[in-house]
Amino acid sequence: MGVIEGPALQSYDLSIAKNFKVREGWNLRFQTDFFNAFNIANFTGLNTNASDKAFGTLSSAYPPRNLQMQMKLTF
Repeated sequence: MGVIEGPALQSYDLSIAKNFKVREGWNLRFQTDFFNAFNIANFTGLNTNASDKAFGTLSSAYPPRNLQMQMKLTF
């Protein structure tokens, strides 16, 4: 009694990488990172004030999907 539970947080992060041999002793790595890869809406900001008429409403959300790409040349 007296416990108010908000929505759960679901975030799936993925990373894909590929290495290429450019020439002898030189390697190129290409990597892509996906944060919240499936773009699941994660709400936050639950109003827990029982005397407020907006009780139980959600006022904000965590960021949507985010991509990060990178290349690395080693020699």
